[in-house]
Amino acid sequence: MPQIVSSQGYSFPSGHSFYSMLVYGFMIYLTWKFIRNNWLRSLIFILCTLLILLIGFSRIYLNVHWLTDVLGGYSAAFSWLMINIIVLEIIKNLTAGKKEQEEARR
Repeated sequence: MPQIVSSQGYSFPSGHSFYSMLVYGFMIYLTWKFIRNNWLRSLIFILCTLLILLIGFSRIYLNVHWLTDVLGGYSAAFSWLMINIIVLEIIKNLTAGKKEQEEARR
């Protein structure tokens, strides 16, 4: 099958897959943290997950990446996303602990 879109640069990992997982994955995290409406929370989760999958599929369909390129982008982005979320939670817990200590001193 001829290539539908010409691409330049390195193929592995897929940058589109990487950034879609980062952006929409972080949106899912923020939604789960701050939105209390279960219906809206579920809708955003489903839409973001669908976008992540469709962007990866489009890279394969357009014949600009192999499945392994897309999966590599997803894996790298998921790892980076989890590291950032863990660091964010640690910072949040440390600052909350400092606020409690300051209030206890008063």
